[in-house]
Amino acid sequence: MKNRGKTEHIDDIKTFQPAIWKSLFQALDDNPHAIFLIDQNLHILALNTSAVHFSSLMNDTAVAAGNVFLDAFPPMAHTQLLRAIQPGLQGEISSLDFEFSTDRGLISFNLTFSPLKPAEGQVTSILCVVAEKNQPNLRPSPIPVHQDPLDAQLSGRITSLEETNRHLRLEIEKQLESETALQASETFFRQNFQSLPDPTLIWVKDPEGEIRLAAANRAAGAFTGSRVQELTGLTLEDFYSHALQFIGLVQRAFSADDTRHIELLFTSQLVRGEKWVLCDFIRLSDQYVLNILRDITSEKDRQKIDEDTRNQIELLRQAMTAFTSVLNLEQVLTNILEYLQKLIPHDRAILFLLEGANLVVRATSGFTEGDDLLDMEIPAQNSQFEAINRNRLPIFLANAKEYRPFEALGPLNCGKSWLGVPLLGHGQVLGYLSIYAQTPGKYENEHSRLAEIFSNEASIAIENARLFQQVQQLAVTDELSGYYNRRYFYELVELELARSRRYKHPVSLLMIDLDHFKAVNDRYGHATGDRVLINICNQIRQAVRESDIPGRHGGEEFVLLLPETPFERAIEVAERLCRMIEAHRVVLNGIEISITISIGVAAIGPDCKDSDTLFQQADLAMYQAKLAGRNQVSAAAKPQAR
Repeated sequence: MKNRGKTEHIDDIKTFQPAIWKSLFQALDDNPHAIFLIDQNLHILALNTSAVHFSSLMNDTAVAAGNVFLDAFPPMAHTQLLRAIQPGLQGEISSLDFEFSTDRGLISFNLTFSPLKPAEGQVTSILCVVAEKNQPNLRPSPIPVHQDPLDAQLSGRITSLEETNRHLRLEIEKQLESETALQASETFFRQNFQSLPDPTLIWVKDPEGEIRLAAANRAAGAFTGSRVQELTGLTLEDFYSHALQFIGLVQRAFSADDTRHIELLFTSQLVRGEKWVLCDFIRLSDQYVLNILRDITSEKDRQKIDEDTRNQIELLRQAMTAFTSVLNLEQVLTNILEYLQKLIPHDRAILFLLEGANLVVRATSGFTEGDDLLDMEIPAQNSQFEAINRNRLPIFLANAKEYRPFEALGPLNCGKSWLGVPLLGHGQVLGYLSIYAQTPGKYENEHSRLAEIFSNEASIAIENARLFQQVQQLAVTDELSGYYNRRYFYELVELELARSRRYKHPVSLLMIDLDHFKAVNDRYGHATGDRVLINICNQIRQAVRESDIPGRHGGEEFVLLLPETPFERAIEVAERLCRMIEAHRVVLNGIEISITISIGVAAIGPDCKDSDTLFQQADLAMYQAKLAGRNQVSAAAKPQAR
C-alpha cells in the first residue's frame, strides 16, 4: 500500500491531547471493558458502567466514585492488587491475571494499570482496564429475566450509582478543559493512548485538505494486523479503500456533526475477512477527528446464532401446529416435507415408510414429474436403512455418491451430501427421511440436532394419522370379513350410480350367499365357521379387480359391486367365482371343508335406475339360484340399451 511511513505530525500531538481525553471519557459508558480511574491514594475518581457491573459481580455490591478501588474486589485479592498497582505508582505499566469463581464457573480477567502523569511531575492517577479473557463483555445480558425483590433492589442501587458517576465524569471533563495539570505531555499521551483497549485513530487534515492518519494505537494495529508505524501517515482513502462509507463519515466529522455508535461492516486489505465495528467519528477541532472502531464481530455472530435459533424454534412451533391440525396421512406427509425444506435446506428429500418387509416411498420433494420416485419399494434389508435402524439417530455423509454401500440404491441415492433421519414411534422405526444436497459436506452436527427434534414431532403426526386412518377403516368395514359394512357399502353404491348416470357407464351387482353355511356352524362350531367365511372372502377378493367393491350384506350374504361392467360380463364373473369356490377346499386342523355359493346378478338399465331396485333384482335372482338347486348363477332380466 502506498504512502506508508509518512510523518506522524509529532508537533501537533499536544494540540489534540485534551480534546481526545475528553472524548474518551464521554465514551466510557460504551466500552465493554471495566475502566477505573484511581488516584495515588487508590480512591476511584471515575468508572464506567461496565466497572459498576464488574464490582457487583465480584462482591455483590456496586462501587462508586469516591470508594476505595480495592472495595471492587474480594478481600482475598487485595494483596495481589497492591503488588500490581505499585509499579503504576512509580510510573510503569503493569498487569495482573486474576481468576474468580462465579455461578458461571471460573472466570479469568486481565487487569492493566497505566500511570497518568504530567510532563514534569509525579504520577497523579492510574487508569485500570479490566478485560475478561473468556468473553469481553461485563455487562448483563439484554434478555429480560425475572427479578426477585433483592435483584430489583440491587438494580435500583446500580442505576443510582451510574447517575452519580455520570455527574462525576462531567466534573472531570471540566477539569480537563481548565486544569493544565491534567493535560498530559507527549510521553504521557503516547503511553496511555497506546494502552486504550479499542482501536483508536486520529485523523488530521493538512492545509491542502488531504486527510491522513496522525496517530493510531496498538489496538488499531492488532485490529488491522499491521504495525502502528505502518499505519501512521496513510491517507484516508488508502486506509478505507475497501470501506468507502467510512471515508464519508470521517469527512463529515471535519465539517459537520459527530457520528457516534454506528454499526458498519469493515473490509480492508489490512484485515482478513469482514468485521463488524461500532464506530465513533468525533470532531476534535478543524484539523483533527477522533475515530474509534470497536470490534463487535463476535457480538454480531452471537446475535446471528440467537436469531437463527429463534427462527428455528418458530419454525418448529409452526411445524407442530401444522402436523396436529390435520389427520389425513397424505397431507401430514406433505406438511412434513414442506417444513423440512424451511428448517434444513436441501435439493431433494425422500420419506420412506416401513410397510411389512419393504420400505415404500410415500412422499418426495425436489423431483420432476418424469423422475419422481413416489410409491417405489425397496427391501428393508438395505445399507442405508440398516445404518439408520442401528443408530436410531440422524447420521450424515459428506458425499454419499462416493460411499460404495449406497450404490445398490440406484436412483434413490440422489445427491452428494446426505442426512438420514429415523422416524421413531414407541421405540420402533416407522420409516426415515433421506435428505440430499448436491454440495458435498453441507450437513453438520447442528443439522443433525435439528433433524432429530423435527423427526420426533413428524413421527407423532404420522402415528396419529395412521391411527385415525385405522379408526376410519374400522368404522366402514366388517371386522370379520374385512369387506365394507352394509351402511358404507350402500353409500359407495350411490356414488357409483351417480357417476354411471353422468358418464353413461355400466354398473353391475352380484348378490352372493354361502350355501348351507348353517350346517358348517352346527357341525364344526361358530369359530370354525368364522374361519371358513374369512377364507372364502379372501378367495373372492383375490379373484376380482382392485376397482371392484366387496361388502357384507348380512350373515353369510355378501355383495360385490362391479363398476364399468356390463350385464353379460357380470354374469361371466359370477360363473367364474361360482366354479372357483366349488373347486376350493378349506383345510382347518386337518379337516377338509367344501363350500359352494349361489349368486344373483343385476345391472343398471331402463328398468333398474336406482340402488333399491338394483338390490331387489340381485336379491331375487340369488333366491332363484337357490331354488334351482344352489351352486349356480341366476340373472335378473337383461337390461335394455339406454
